Amino acid sequence: MKLKRTLGYGISMRPDYAIWADGLLITGNIPSYLVSLRVTDEAGIKSDVVEITLDDRDGKLLLPHTGTHLKLAIGYQETGLTNLGVYIVDEIGIESPPQKITIKGHAADLNKAFKSQQTKTWQPQSLGNIISDIASKNGYQPRIADELASLMMPHLDQTAESDIHFITRLANLHGAIAKPAGGYLLFVPKDSNKSVSGQLLQVISIVPKDSKDWRISFSERNHHGAVVAEYHDVDEAKVIEAKAGSGDPIHRLRETYPTKELAERAANSELKKLTQSTATLNITLVGNPAIVAESKLVLQGFRSGIPADWTVTRVEHAIESSGFTTRVTAEHKLDEAKQ
Repeated sequence: MKLKRTLGYGISMRPDYAIWADGLLITGNIPSYLVSLRVTDEAGIKSDVVEITLDDRDGKLLLPHTGTHLKLAIGYQETGLTNLGVYIVDEIGIESPPQKITIKGHAADLNKAFKSQQTKTWQPQSLGNIISDIASKNGYQPRIADELASLMMPHLDQTAESDIHFITRLANLHGAIAKPAGGYLLFVPKDSNKSVSGQLLQVISIVPKDSKDWRISFSERNHHGAVVAEYHDVDEAKVIEAKAGSGDPIHRLRETYPTKELAERAANSELKKLTQSTATLNITLVGNPAIVAESKLVLQGFRSGIPADWTVTRVEHAIESSGFTTRVTAEHKLDEAKQ
């Protein structure tokens, strides 16, 4: 089944793309060689990736270099292109038969310094100040949700730990996501539907005719009764347990926290994650470059019993011989009262 997006009156729209290499537009050299162009965007700290496959049977293509910056945009000739960001080429492969070249890259926003191990003592201050400091040091503009920015943090130690790992740890502690993209460092609650600029993302309606195939699965919640986190009690000079929930089985967190408050936050955040039932949607759509990780989807016209509201956790845009498709993985948190 070949999916087509139309302007109405049966007029099909034509997929289009543009590629710049180190600032130079190279699209005109590619169409006769392009096998596939794929861009994958995932929620959270994981870097977005691009994969371009080219037909090299005549051996005339110039091999690109690792470290090349690729800027990408995709869309349709009739409606224009959507910018998908800048990627750094980190892998080039050649294989045969048939002979082809595969170019892979990761989002340029995840710089080397952000992944380098650091040792720093953080004095008591707001979470917003910590994220802003890390963002500024790594060349990002901070975008922090107000309800998270105002939270006060105790003394924290960052020992031989990268900034990316440290802020991911802070995000997990507060049920948030941390993601560098588009020159911003986003730190917001999960399912906040915010773009990297901090603006609300577009809510996208999906009807059955938009899809080639889809699958929904409903998962049982993890039957943990409680979560235990340990913390150092300075006054008593010993390690004490903080507990969220009750009953068995008990899930124990590995990290030892500096204060009772942080241990309780961590235990409550983990218990919520462990006991939250979810539905998962996998759907292949006619190409829609507006869909990004953390977007909200609304399903309309599907069978009864299927939830309407979904949050995108992973999206892959692909232009290949079959046309332009968008493959989406999304989640819906089930109402615990209905369990």
